[in-house]
Amino acid sequence: MNNRKKIIPSESTLVVGVLARDCVKSLRSNMKKVEELGSSFKDYHVIILENDSKDGTAEEVMAWSTNNPHVIYLNERIEAPKPLLPVKCPHPEKGALRIEKMVRLRNRVMDEVEKRFSPDVFCFIDIDIQDFSPASMVQAIEKAPDDWGGLFANGIVYWDAPDGKVYPSPFQYDSFAYVAQGDDYLKRGDYVVTGEFHPQVAYQMTLGLKTHDYLPCESAFNGIGIYRYEAIAGARYAIAQNEALKAINCSLCEHIGFNKLVREKGYGIYVARDMKVIYHHEKIAEIVGNIIFDYRGIFALEDNQLPFGMSELKPGMLAIFESCHNRDFGLVEQMAASLEKVSRKNRKHLRLLRIFMIVCAAELLALIVSFFI
Repeated sequence: MNNRKKIIPSESTLVVGVLARDCVKSLRSNMKKVEELGSSFKDYHVIILENDSKDGTAEEVMAWSTNNPHVIYLNERIEAPKPLLPVKCPHPEKGALRIEKMVRLRNRVMDEVEKRFSPDVFCFIDIDIQDFSPASMVQAIEKAPDDWGGLFANGIVYWDAPDGKVYPSPFQYDSFAYVAQGDDYLKRGDYVVTGEFHPQVAYQMTLGLKTHDYLPCESAFNGIGIYRYEAIAGARYAIAQNEALKAINCSLCEHIGFNKLVREKGYGIYVARDMKVIYHHEKIAEIVGNIIFDYRGIFALEDNQLPFGMSELKPGMLAIFESCHNRDFGLVEQMAASLEKVSRKNRKHLRLLRIFMIVCAAELLALIVSFFI
């Protein structure tokens, strides 16, 4: 392990980078928390780049910078580049054009930091997150391994169930930025942008955080990334692709390449379990299709990687998930065809059967979720 100078927040300077667009509600609730974080340091500044908001975000940022001299407001319009030819991209959220825009936005903040400051600590915060604890960020720095160069949040989503109960997500929110220690996603074709990738990686990250206060990895983010500035001085974000990703006009997450630069300087990258970020609440009833799609990836793990008891469910569930994944709903169509053959006098029994099937499906989903909470 390469020992580094210990960072003591009360004796150190901090710069916080923020990207803001159409997030006025969360901005209002998080501004005070950013100020609270800054007050734990010897001195702090916030560089916030607002990009063409329509909901009052720009006005809110302008007022913040007027009332707080620590806040620097950058008001610029940075658009995603337009393709020269029509481009097919099966995963727009991971599309190269979107990631390239994020690269340009983050680098604009990095340019401003380098021009104005030389802080001890720099962090990017997603200002649209629902909740985070400034105290946990300070504690994460104080207790971090000596070689740390980057510390990242433990991102959580909550599900609001129809019965009124709230369930924590069985996996991390931001699996797109996560790379397990020793892994190289550039060698995995287009796997990193497909649906089944995310629940597998999120489950592995969740499993690792059960046994590590600081989970070592190659990359992460989860809404908050804290860096020793010496580890990122002069570094910039960039598009990262292999041939398979280029073929479908997709890219790795912009954090992966940036964090790789930190690792190459000999610094450690960690997810801090107690530095929790709450993203938002999702209504289970509205995202059942996505849940089914995601759990197909969980069942695609090897049997020895599955949670206890789930391997027995694997064969039948994979068939159902495959049907949903292919969007042909073959199993459902077969069942509908069979039902049509039943005489009308038995239709009332079929209605009961449908209700029973819905209840069973809901119970199965609750069983799967319970394995992870």
